[in-house]
Amino acid sequence: ETLRPSCSGEPGRPIVFARCENEEVVIVAGRLVRDWECVGDGLYAADCPVDLGEGLNQLVCDGELMVEARTPNVPGYQDLIHTFGMHRVHATISSDDSLQLCDASAAPVTSEDVLYIGRHGGAWGTQTAMGTIDATGQMTFRKRTAKGYLSWWQGKGEGYWVGARAYLDAEQEWVLDRENAKLYFRPPGGADPNAMRVYVKDRAFAIDLKARKHIAIDGVTTLMG
Repeated sequence: ETLRPSCSGEPGRPIVFARCENEEVVIVAGRLVRDWECVGDGLYAADCPVDLGEGLNQLVCDGELMVEARTPNVPGYQDLIHTFGMHRVHATISSDDSLQLCDASAAPVTSEDVLYIGRHGGAWGTQTAMGTIDATGQMTFRKRTAKGYLSWWQGKGEGYWVGARAYLDAEQEWVLDRENAKLYFRPPGGADPNAMRVYVKDRAFAIDLKARKHIAIDGVTTLMG
């Protein structure tokens, strides 16, 4: 449950939320996933009624953030935005809202909708789009993020994909099958997730102080929000 004070404190008299001595308090903006079933080759599945939307879901295992299934892979959990130079594919975005891989043999073919994250043309940051990829290395966009003041950059660039079960090939990776409300996960070290604390994010905030003043939080840890 989100910690949401019902009122504000006063100057010099704040409302204080604090842990008891020698106690650990963790507020998790997520739901514990239970009843994992091994479906073969170190892969586990569990029912997952939570879906925050494309690119917004998170999975935490024993306090560590796991990785949404992706290609190309990056060893461990790293910020892909800052490791593009080593782990990315080269592609070109054309004016008809499609992307063409420079090397079609590297195409991560999938009929599932996947999220592409890339930098193209004169872009100073990344942009994202949803779509499918065929065997010729072409990705057709169904939905892209550019709207309002955001520009949609075209031309040559580099990027990676997340969100397909076909990309679920490394430990610490997970993917959500939205159609069947099923979560798939490769736990670290090949462990049984039933013996671990695995959370899926189910809300934006662990602590919500919107429109509140003079609130103090002491010794409380938050996870996933």
